[in-house]
Amino acid sequence: KDEGHASLGTRQVSQWELGDQHLHKESKNKSMIWASEERRETEEIVERCTVSGICTKMIYSTYFEIFFGIVIVLNGVLTGLEVEYCAVNQLDSAPAWINTLGDTCSCLFLVELGIRILAFGRH
Repeated sequence: KDEGHASLGTRQVSQWELGDQHLHKESKNKSMIWASEERRETEEIVERCTVSGICTKMIYSTYFEIFFGIVIVLNGVLTGLEVEYCAVNQLDSAPAWINTLGDTCSCLFLVELGIRILAFGRH
């Protein structure tokens, strides 16, 4: 037998052919890895474009956290103002502007809850 040949059954195969087969198999494996990575990237893009993906991105935004942090503080201040105003003036209800701002805070909390449910589901 020649040194440059290997026997496969009755046919003699050169090391070049074996090398080509190995390269082809290696190339096929790399193609499968690339296809898998492309599929993963595509899924990530699709996820970012869905309502859930957009809401998730929003929730993890610093601006989202700051905005709703300010709304929480504002709501606390409004509650304090309402209690103080009613106690000092011996009234049963606060002025309309305090009630309107309080209702606005409640609506914003409802919107935040809706965004979080859309992002994470009902978990």
